[in-house]
Amino acid sequence: MIQTLYMTPEFRKALYSWSFEEYCKAEYEKKKIEYQEKGTEINDPDMMDYECFRSHFEKASIPRQLQKLFLKLNTSDKRSVKTKSLTKSFGWEQSEAFVQQDVQELCRLLLDSLDMALKGTELSGFIHQLYQGTIKDYVRCTQCGYESSRQDEFLDLSLVIRSVTSLEEALNAFISPELLNGDNQYFCEKCNKKNDAIKGLTLNKMPYLLSLQLKRFDYDPVYQSKVKLNGPVSFPEVLDLNPFVNKHFDGLTLNSENDNTTKTESDKGNAKKNDKPDVECVVEPYDVPEFDNSSFEVLQPNITNDQEEGMVIEDTVEEPEKQTKEATLATALNNGPNVYQLFSILIHRGSAFGGHYYAYIKSFQSGKWFEFNDSVVTEIEEKRMEAMFNEAYGEKETYSSFSGTNAYLLMYRRYDPAQNIMEPSMEDLPEAVKESIEAEKRSKQLKEEEKKKSKSLSSLRVWYGKQSKDFKFEKEKLLKDVVEEIVKQFGLESYFPNNLRLREYSDFHHIPLLPLVEEMEQPLSKLSSYYSSHPKHIAIETKSESEQFIQYKTTDLFAKVYFYDEASSSWEPERIVGIPKKAKCSYLKTLFGYKCSIPIDRMKITILYSYKPKLLKDDDEVPTIYFDNGSKIFVEPMDDDKEPRAFEEIARIKNQLEVSFTNPDEKEFVHKLTVDKRISVLDFKAALSKVIQMDPGEFRIYSKYSWSKTELKSDTNALSNIILSSEAKIMIEKGKPGDIKLKFYHYDLIEEEKVYLFDMTLPGTFTIKDVKTEFMKHWNSLQSNETKNKITLGDNPEKLRMRDLSGTKPSTIYMDDQLLKEVGSSTSQDIYVQRLEHIETKVSEDIVIIVLRRFHPDTYSIDPPIEFEAYLNETIAEFRKRISDFSSIPVHHLSLSIHSNYNFYSVLDFPSLKWIPRLKENPKKGDDEKVFERLVRSVSFYEGDTLLITDLSVPLKQLSEAEEKQVKDNESRKRQAKASKNRRKEDKLDIKIVDISLNKANKQSKK
Repeated sequence: MIQTLYMTPEFRKALYSWSFEEYCKAEYEKKKIEYQEKGTEINDPDMMDYECFRSHFEKASIPRQLQKLFLKLNTSDKRSVKTKSLTKSFGWEQSEAFVQQDVQELCRLLLDSLDMALKGTELSGFIHQLYQGTIKDYVRCTQCGYESSRQDEFLDLSLVIRSVTSLEEALNAFISPELLNGDNQYFCEKCNKKNDAIKGLTLNKMPYLLSLQLKRFDYDPVYQSKVKLNGPVSFPEVLDLNPFVNKHFDGLTLNSENDNTTKTESDKGNAKKNDKPDVECVVEPYDVPEFDNSSFEVLQPNITNDQEEGMVIEDTVEEPEKQTKEATLATALNNGPNVYQLFSILIHRGSAFGGHYYAYIKSFQSGKWFEFNDSVVTEIEEKRMEAMFNEAYGEKETYSSFSGTNAYLLMYRRYDPAQNIMEPSMEDLPEAVKESIEAEKRSKQLKEEEKKKSKSLSSLRVWYGKQSKDFKFEKEKLLKDVVEEIVKQFGLESYFPNNLRLREYSDFHHIPLLPLVEEMEQPLSKLSSYYSSHPKHIAIETKSESEQFIQYKTTDLFAKVYFYDEASSSWEPERIVGIPKKAKCSYLKTLFGYKCSIPIDRMKITILYSYKPKLLKDDDEVPTIYFDNGSKIFVEPMDDDKEPRAFEEIARIKNQLEVSFTNPDEKEFVHKLTVDKRISVLDFKAALSKVIQMDPGEFRIYSKYSWSKTELKSDTNALSNIILSSEAKIMIEKGKPGDIKLKFYHYDLIEEEKVYLFDMTLPGTFTIKDVKTEFMKHWNSLQSNETKNKITLGDNPEKLRMRDLSGTKPSTIYMDDQLLKEVGSSTSQDIYVQRLEHIETKVSEDIVIIVLRRFHPDTYSIDPPIEFEAYLNETIAEFRKRISDFSSIPVHHLSLSIHSNYNFYSVLDFPSLKWIPRLKENPKKGDDEKVFERLVRSVSFYEGDTLLITDLSVPLKQLSEAEEKQVKDNESRKRQAKASKNRRKEDKLDIKIVDISLNKANKQSKK
């Protein structure tokens, strides 16, 4: 549809002539004046700046975004362009942009939105000038000729095609009047009585650009479902509308001579119904492949396979003398000015419930036709189009119509050489548009230069202690040449150059490594980085004048060393110490002796070795297999007979858990908290409550995984038993712990239909009886609405049944004494409510509520479902006796068949099911008696199972082929009606026009 608008020269030229800059400045000044007159203060300082206002206004302006899209198509050298900015200006979220919509509805809505958005500008009314026609809706008395009428405007015409094979037939049906007679007579004001009358439409003024919708989607009352009409409808390339414009029907003539053209009131909407209409009725949604509808591109010419799409040729001229296209055009022009040329065919491929749109569009500039299919635009070869329209002037010179079973929206342009224009060239563009193009080019060039420059830069992340800064330098610069700039940014000029050096940095362990010496003379592009990270990480090390930098060997490793302070009975913060590979414990003691006050004879060294603490002896070497940069070493004073404190500290570190969490009403996990994962959930909530400043009883916590979340509700359970991931994510939601969010639905057993009622949050400690009471209170407090007016639940909670469903099949029933938290999810639950005529009978686990349905073998029909109690501790014979009493079928004639879901079967299959006693043959004596002595419990009944019953004394009818087909058709209609009812309702299509405010949180939109 957008591609058709782009290929419409008059539309594109008009849109190009509109100056967004002038309009935006005028709107900005108007806003400021409005605020001044109302005395409203502008509370958004950003919006006081015109450029900021312009940026917001441009993004929300539909005509501006459409104009920019057209300019990109006009000037871009890319193979495709994006439409995301345009759909965002519609007020659509990303998901809405991919929802399938009706192209005719979207076209009309877009034109209306453009007309509304352009009011008060130089383009005000241009949509109507191009697309608007007028039509007269009249009723004329056949007795006196008095006519009552009104003029209406239209942007497109929707034509009924159920009974037609050509566009001309559809147009004739559109304007043909209806006869109002009998009970539908018209009250004539002039005659002052009811008379027969004719009611119809007259096409008064036709627009310059004519949009014709072929109504391929209809409702079939037989199937009770939406259907697509796939019958072929021919349409000409040159359309002569003169015979249809201002056509007058004489009422008297209508009654006597032209009864064939008269339609009843019902025929007007549906036209004449075909005996065998080409209707496709699809129950399931059409399986459509994913298409990228955000851009399109032009490919080399190719022949399209139109025959595959049902495109056929039909001759419209039967005279012996063959006419050319020019002759047809000339003949039509002799009839009047309303002659139109086809330039766009929007085609729908699919079913009534989904599909794919594409278009054949003619370029007025070249005269060629193109297929526009999402992001691909393919030229249709001239020979193919000549064959399609029969424009080959050789042996076959018949001018023909073009017919497509999937053609849905046709776009015609009035033939008028004085008004018709070609596609605007670059020279034809207004200066403002040319400036906009140049600005776009400069912006694009600037972005490309920045992108190119970015590729020539090297990224550095420099650390000083816990602080880091990011830098970008030319890749070929030497590291020594950028040090001064780095030092300046950190404010370390007093250390430079003698008391400062750079070291490699491990962003994994967050520790500095070996000093950078040789690297200082290398370009940044050659600078290696630990783990080859990007950006490259380096660290700054400083010292005082009196200190000396420690010299390291290239083989040294850097460990995190923790010293224990006996005075404070605590471990000091980690220090990064360089250690030679394979150093013995005795060497480490000497090394550490310079760094702490612990006597060497009391010094004990523990290393975290293979994820376990290992106490080193003096002649032990540092283990090399599990020792690397970032390894942890613990140094403490200790007597020989005591266990090292390091063991406990290592256990604490190993059990440290850094939790990312959300605040209530937030989505991002931006907050951090470090806890010991050995603590209980209760203690964890207490720690969180201090951070978020909420009482633990006011919020609930959930462990978040990729696609799910689990509530942490066992207060005494340790975090380590619940959170297994090292990167824990915790969601915090407002609400009392133990409360359950309930979503209530009304369930209709007969229709197998569920209707949403409302949501409610209740404590998990409530019984189902309590839930019924609260439900009834809330239901009765609701204001009348469409749902409440349709559903009757009474006012007695004891006559409510609450249950679960399995799809649409009834399932578990909840008993009054059950706790809410025991019947389903601990956080949320869907509950289906039924109204009973009696008090709930499901009062024990020994009672199973099943669905009873009676099969009538003489008519192959089945009664509506009825719920019935099965007592598990009674015998099957007793169960049969109760069913016999209930159904009035004598017990010796009663046969049963149990199924989890009867909907799996056709009623034609019922005689072949397993029945007790059997339908088709006499059972062996005693077989059924043995079965009847067993308890019902042995049958394994489940709630919602269906028990079919039938009367053996009623003979099974032998169906003819016609009767069998009738049964199948009836079942098919019922299934399709049910599927149609259960299918998700289509959302109403809307485009939002946003009014940009100068104040925060005050943006209004009109749909």
